[in-house]
Amino acid sequence: MKLLIIFAISAVLLQYHGSIQTKLPKELSNYELLGTRFHHGSISDVEKAKIKRTGEQVAIKITSTKTIKIKTKQDQSKEKLIQKQIEMAHEEAKILENLLLHPHKNIVQFKEFIETEENLYLVMEYVSGVTVHEYLQENKLGGNEARVIFIQVVKAIKHCHDNGIVHRDLKTENVILLYADRINNHIKLIDFGFATNLTGGVLLHDYSRSPRFAAPEVETSEKLKSEYDGFKSDIWTLGAFLYELVCGKWPGSDSIFKHGSEEIDFPPYSEMTDGVKDLLHNILKIDPNERFTLDEIMKHDWMKTRG
Repeated sequence: MKLLIIFAISAVLLQYHGSIQTKLPKELSNYELLGTRFHHGSISDVEKAKIKRTGEQVAIKITSTKTIKIKTKQDQSKEKLIQKQIEMAHEEAKILENLLLHPHKNIVQFKEFIETEENLYLVMEYVSGVTVHEYLQENKLGGNEARVIFIQVVKAIKHCHDNGIVHRDLKTENVILLYADRINNHIKLIDFGFATNLTGGVLLHDYSRSPRFAAPEVETSEKLKSEYDGFKSDIWTLGAFLYELVCGKWPGSDSIFKHGSEEIDFPPYSEMTDGVKDLLHNILKIDPNERFTLDEIMKHDWMKTRG
């Protein structure tokens, strides 16, 4: 297994070996960068740092607020994208700060958010571990291991929903297996870059999400410019996450079902039990209203059995 020390708040978790920012502004004088960058994006970087006074390690997401000179239509598109990413950075910080009022052991924790003339700085708990996605590249999970991980992820998503938050980017790349407690398969849910706050009954018409695990109605809504239920779309991504957990790879929403039906096409080599297959059949429903709720998922027999 490739050893990774990962924390990311971006859409993709990648280690980047580029030029490293060596100095923080005076507003962050109590932090010291450690010369390791975990992610490099178009306007954001995630870098490892420490609190000078205590030595505690943290991760800092640095988002540039610099605008570009608009000369062409292409420049206008770039500027709109930059503004959207800046809005998302503010929203991410607000969501994580709100979650800090009701902390959950399986959700990465907020430290502080600082805004300067040139950048936004989101300081987060530093998580040492390997993504589930990376782990699955070279390892196969047994049924009990998969169950332990999935139960924690469901609890983390339920905590978000109970606090009015839709994650919108659940995938194996955004769940970290902690090195500090690898024996027990303890996890942290990270990356709230696409997350949003919703009150009961409000539908989403913003299609910000990673496409890999996106629910069918999100894709359809984007094409038709219609609305969808963000909480129910998170349920679908839980199903996609579980499928990849037990099968090793998610084939995509377009390929998951047998032709002309809603029967899931499981790999012929799969050693999946009837219990996990039944759970997946009840989560991965095309109609969002037919999907299991989070409570129904937690009460399913597969979630309570061993072996």
